Amino acid sequence: WARTTSGPRSLRGPANQWACSASAAAVEGKQEGTSSREGRTAIIGAGPTGLATAIMLAQRGWRDIHVYDRLSPPPNPDDDNVWSDTAKFYLIGIGGRGQRALKNFGIWDDVDKYCTTVVGRMDWAPGAGEDEGIERIFTDRPYLTKVIARDRLVGVLERIVKEKYAEQVHLHYGNELRTVAWKDKEGKGGCEFEIEEFDVETLSTARPPTSTITITGGERSMMDKGRMKKVNAKLLIGADGAARTLANVMQEESEKSGQGIFKRGFRVVRYVDDNQRIYKTIPLKLPKGWRGDLNYSARTQDGRINIDALPASPNGDYCAVLLLRANDPLAAANTDPKELRALMDKNLPQFSKLIDDEALG
Repeated sequence: WARTTSGPRSLRGPANQWACSASAAAVEGKQEGTSSREGRTAIIGAGPTGLATAIMLAQRGWRDIHVYDRLSPPPNPDDDNVWSDTAKFYLIGIGGRGQRALKNFGIWDDVDKYCTTVVGRMDWAPGAGEDEGIERIFTDRPYLTKVIARDRLVGVLERIVKEKYAEQVHLHYGNELRTVAWKDKEGKGGCEFEIEEFDVETLSTARPPTSTITITGGERSMMDKGRMKKVNAKLLIGADGAARTLANVMQEESEKSGQGIFKRGFRVVRYVDDNQRIYKTIPLKLPKGWRGDLNYSARTQDGRINIDALPASPNGDYCAVLLLRANDPLAAANTDPKELRALMDKNLPQFSKLIDDEALG
């Protein structure tokens, strides 16, 4: 079982202030001073957003782009030994906006061949019987949702960067942002940021389901041995998910006397996480008669269990996410899987029969 991250966070402030420094030339798609260290563009986070941003800038002719991520490199998207383990998948859906963006970058075909297509849903309302699921096929949408494992998407984007933009984009794994300092009060001189660098060989090759999972104590004790280095950048972009390291530093700067480098206040809105959930990814093999292109979901009447399943491969393999509240006794470590099985048999029999004992343990 793993704990979900804290509640959603949003940024408040002008969009052009979300980066460390963006000159007029940068806004126009030009880049100055690319031959020097001071002219570099830095992106914090090598997830889908960070890598897509790097590709976008490279296509506009930018050079000296550096992408930093605290994790190890993603697995090869063609490695069957990795992707055959359905239980490790953290699946995401790419909707119309995401598909359009990737098409605009000319890389959608590279991504699409690793996706499965979802054409609708099958939902069981709380308390509905095993045969009372409601099927909805989406025929009125201009797009169909495409499903892919998040890390597989990252692997595809990383390969595109290495094959097409290696001279412009430089990837740095095992690098975690620590602090940021602006070089002048106006923020026009760029910034200096501090990175903690770790030996990639010492990092676990097991990547968390999302880039926002909190580092465990064991991982942190190992990572505390990193080397500190300072880097200068003209443009610093935060794409590090809910960690929001750059955004948090920007808020601190904004709160200084006179609002620091910001003409308007900048703050990160943090919502109270009043519905913490513990989740478990479970492989499913659909029985005959169940369509392999639907999103299946159900929840118990009391809201104790939520289950959501998406296709993980064109072969009928599915991956389900089982959610329990954080304070649920069955979400604790080393609980008897027989208790969860009994609860599933009683409340969600249509899914219980698809899950073997080992996966439920």
